[in-house]
Order: sequence, then C-alpha cells, then structure tokens
Amino acid sequence: MTNQENNYESVENLIYSLKDHVHLSFSAISSYAENVLSEEGKAKVAEHIMQCRQCRQLYDDIKKEIEISDKIDAPEDSASQSEMSNDLRLKAALVAKINSNRDEIAEEISKILLPEISWVMIPYAIKNIRNHSTEIGHYSPGQSNELTMAAFSSGTSKRETYEIIVKAMHLADTICDLLTEHCSNLEEVKTRIRECVNDAIEFTENIEIDNNLRQLIINVAQELVRNNITG
Repeated sequence: MTNQENNYESVENLIYSLKDHVHLSFSAISSYAENVLSEEGKAKVAEHIMQCRQCRQLYDDIKKEIEISDKIDAPEDSASQSEMSNDLRLKAALVAKINSNRDEIAEEISKILLPEISWVMIPYAIKNIRNHSTEIGHYSPGQSNELTMAAFSSGTSKRETYEIIVKAMHLADTICDLLTEHCSNLEEVKTRIRECVNDAIEFTENIEIDNNLRQLIINVAQELVRNNITG
C-alpha cells in the first residue's frame, strides 16, 4: 500500500469514528417520529438514532408528546400537553443553538492545537469531515496548492493536520453533548460551561491537553458561548 493510500485509509477511519457525533436536525427527528419521511429517509434516521444517544433521547421525547396528544380528552389535559409542548420546544431550541456552534468551537480549538500557518486548512477539513468525505485532496487546484503549502510550511502533512482537527471536533462535539445533556436553559449553559469543557477533555481519547491548553480551550468555549449562545 502506498503512502497516499495509507493517508486516505487513516483519514477515512478518523472520519468514520466521528460520524455518530454529527447529530440530526430536530425537524428530521420530528418527521421520523410522525412517520412522514420517505422509506429512504426513515432508514437513515433509524440507523442514526440506533447509534446516537442524544438523538434517540430527543426522538423518545417527541414520541411521548405525540402519545400524550393522542390521549387528550379534557381541557385540563390540553393545558398540560400545551405546557409540555412548550418545554420541549424550548429545549429543542437550546439544543439547536448549541449544536449550531459545534464547528466554530472545533475551529477555535484546532487553532490552539495547530500552528498558525495551518489554520487555512481547518474550515475545509471540518467541512469534509462533516460530509464524511475521505478525499484529502478534494479541493480546487488553487485551494489544494494553498493547503499543501500550508502543510509543508507548518511541518505537518495533510493527514496529520486532519488527525488533529478530528480530535478537536471530537472535543467540541463532546462539549456540546454535555451542555445539551446537563443544561435546560441559557443560565445553566453559562454556569456549567467550564465543568463541561473539563469533563469533555477527560472523556476525549488520544488527545494530550496540558493545563495551559486546557485553560485556553475553556476561555475559547466560554467566549463563544457568551457571544453566540447566551449573549
């Protein structure tokens, strides 16, 4: 096997390991629960929620709401169901807001872990990884030359840079997963972000974070949460 084939296989394995962290949208899960997706759509959602605890929990919550809605008889039941629907919508909105910042958090963590000359590669790599693309060189000729020069100048290969970015994405996704799991409102997100970052670092395998890097990551996460989620 050639070095290039080894590079592709390594990146493919890394990308595959990340796929369970790419969550489905609320609308996709809701449509699946309401049985309005195509057969192909149902199969894709079913496969994902079998592997993703967070999406499975959201699916279970929506199914419970549907079951309660089907049993409504009295006005007081309607009021109770309406309150539950509102709570679920608020939680779903918070989850969506947190998840929409995954890639920005991953990008900022990647910048902490990579030399500045490599930063140009980060957005392209994150996009490829989220789309489960295994083509390291899947760029326009101009972009490919730019990224190759960045990798050469930084002393790291594209594969090595991908490995670091994948680790940063794992860490960012774990931070967001912990926030959505433990927080029910914006105030809780503010107060628990440091705890969630520390826990995420402990849970993320094959990533070495010393105290200085840990503090930098906490600072970046707190700033993004303040500006993009709770601000």
